[in-house]
Amino acid sequence: MKNRIKNMYIKFKIIIKYILQNIRVIIYKSKNRLPDVKSFDETIDKIIYDRKSLCRFGDGEFNIINNRNIGFQQNNQKLSERLKDILENKNSNCLVGIPNVFTPMKNRTFRFRVFWTKYFVNNIIGNIDNRLNFNSIYYDSFISRPYIDYKDRNQAKYKFNKLKEIWNNKEIIIIEGENSRLGIGNDLFSNAKSIGRILCPSKDAFEYYDEILYRAKKIDKSSVILIALGPTATVLAYDLSNYGYQAIDIGHTDIEYEWFLSNTKVKINIPHKFVNEVDGGDIIQTFKNEEYENQIIERIII
Repeated sequence: MKNRIKNMYIKFKIIIKYILQNIRVIIYKSKNRLPDVKSFDETIDKIIYDRKSLCRFGDGEFNIINNRNIGFQQNNQKLSERLKDILENKNSNCLVGIPNVFTPMKNRTFRFRVFWTKYFVNNIIGNIDNRLNFNSIYYDSFISRPYIDYKDRNQAKYKFNKLKEIWNNKEIIIIEGENSRLGIGNDLFSNAKSIGRILCPSKDAFEYYDEILYRAKKIDKSSVILIALGPTATVLAYDLSNYGYQAIDIGHTDIEYEWFLSNTKVKINIPHKFVNEVDGGDIIQTFKNEEYENQIIERIII
């Protein structure tokens, strides 16, 4: 009985705090200019039909900008400065994605709304908003998260199928952390013409950025480059687009797809993949897969 009362009290406090923070966000939005953030479909269509690259900003990238460490990337001043510069969106070849939390989050889970309302109050107001280029168009950074944070998850299948159109019948190169293993154990990239992989350190990848960029520039420009490498992916996609590549910061898409296939309502571990958002997600089971090994063309593992 005492535990039940305690849990009810905790939930009550969370709801009250969320309401107060939400009021502050509503007031802010009513008084300030908001960025133009395009939808999921508009973002994907730009990538497919205009062959644009995409780099994405989420709470991790914003935390690095604000000189904080995140789970798999220590704060790095050069990385912080690069992210600030990219956020101003000066490259016409590369779409810049930011979280579309400036409009009502009606179809989002309560957990999602609590997190981003709190994050909006504590990090975006006065810290991130003054770095945005309001003369520029931004795109949906949440294209990599079509499933777990939605109340109605029926739209997930459509969104994953739309994402798959990006690499349909294309030669793709995946630049990923050494334990990410995108597409292994599922059919996410089954419609790609071919798959190659460059494996990078799972943590603090930006410390090896020059080497990663050097190896990436060896890739044939007819390939589509998909990157899952935390904040390093944001910078890499942006830089590669300047060299004439189509590079997409694909982030957590594969993990979201695994959760979608398992029909889970909460974030869970995937035994043979690194999942940074779940306790124990960095404990990876021994893994052997001949197809995966044959796809590896470069290893930047320190």
